[in-house]
Amino acid sequence: MVPGGQCTATEETANCRRALGIAQDNPEGQIWLSSFRKGMEEAGWIEGGTLQLELRWPAADTNLMRRQAVELLERQCEVVLTHASPATAAFREMAPSISNVFVAILDPVASGFVDNIAHPGGRSTGFTNSNQAMGGKWLELLKEIVPSCSKVGIVLNPQTFPVVSIVRMCTRSKRLPTLLAWLFPRCRFTMPTNSETRSAQ
Repeated sequence: MVPGGQCTATEETANCRRALGIAQDNPEGQIWLSSFRKGMEEAGWIEGGTLQLELRWPAADTNLMRRQAVELLERQCEVVLTHASPATAAFREMAPSISNVFVAILDPVASGFVDNIAHPGGRSTGFTNSNQAMGGKWLELLKEIVPSCSKVGIVLNPQTFPVVSIVRMCTRSKRLPTLLAWLFPRCRFTMPTNSETRSAQ
């Protein structure tokens, strides 16, 4: 939203244009973007009229994400919508003064985006796509499909993924398979006792 564009609920929205930045790294982003535009129009915010959208599509390029975060800051966006942890982390690093709404974050607390779920604090808030019960459910389902399963492997990047959170989610029950977490790149942290951790070469 452009600084200086002060609109109240009683004013005509046509008298004020708000700028919203979107940093999207999801290949299916065009699909949800269409729904997003429709929702904004239903709320009275029309792109090209009362709403200015600044779209950025950095894919998986973290350096590009940082550059685009600076671009959104220079474009004077007051709010930026980010998808997933890499884009959110890059934006919070390069443009911390702008409010941020994130989506598709596994654990925003462990990722350092908010203080806690009930009271996010700071300038970030948004939506998580998981909860602490899901990890155990994943392993329970796998155990039902393959009863002989004793170890499960996960490939993930600890620089963009809250490793400790996902491992703890998946190791709450000693009756479930041992979690064998393969990490890339190499990192150090304390794991739950019923899991085994290795670093990918």
